[in-house]
Amino acid sequence: MPDNFRIALVQPMSHVPPGDDKNVADAVRYVEQAAAQGAQFVAFPETYPGPWRMPARFDARFWDEERGLYCDYDMRARAPIAVNTAATFMPLYAGLAGERQAQRLIDEHWLNPAEYAPDEAVRYRITTTSKSEPEWEARRYWRGPVWIILNWLLSDGLRRYGFVDLAEALRRDSLDLMERSGFREYYDARDGTGCGSPQFSWSAALAIEFLAQA
Repeated sequence: MPDNFRIALVQPMSHVPPGDDKNVADAVRYVEQAAAQGAQFVAFPETYPGPWRMPARFDARFWDEERGLYCDYDMRARAPIAVNTAATFMPLYAGLAGERQAQRLIDEHWLNPAEYAPDEAVRYRITTTSKSEPEWEARRYWRGPVWIILNWLLSDGLRRYGFVDLAEALRRDSLDLMERSGFREYYDARDGTGCGSPQFSWSAALAIEFLAQA
């Protein structure tokens, strides 16, 4: 897959005028239709011409400067969803975070034991919701457990931004979880207990990916 493919999937949104939520929704539908027609159609180069560039528009909508987080956005309420989840790190995978934003994500959140870094109670990365959130629950689906698919995406993002040691630590955590508890749907971040469905195929498939990175 070309390096610019993931950005290409959202590139048409860079042509949406600021504040035009209807056109944002139209752009999303356009991308979905384009993807269905084949990768060669949607894999625009990163120099794809347009009056608005995606990273700047992305930060304007999703970056919270005060908290140093990327937040989800409620299209109906036209307001950020101010919950600290591991989705805040996904712009690293997409290549949309600026260097300053990426460094803040790591320094203030990834390495913070009150949020995502291991502590006395939580051993494994990466919990899907920050431990600082009242909604955090160790075994409640996306409110706390570790998902191998998320670890794989974030490992890729960390490497993209030069955080190679952190990516390697995440790779080792992921393999340790699968060795300890098998190919489970998700895992308790506290002790690595496997949860959800057993023999989960994407965990098994991503074990191969992680092993190939050794």
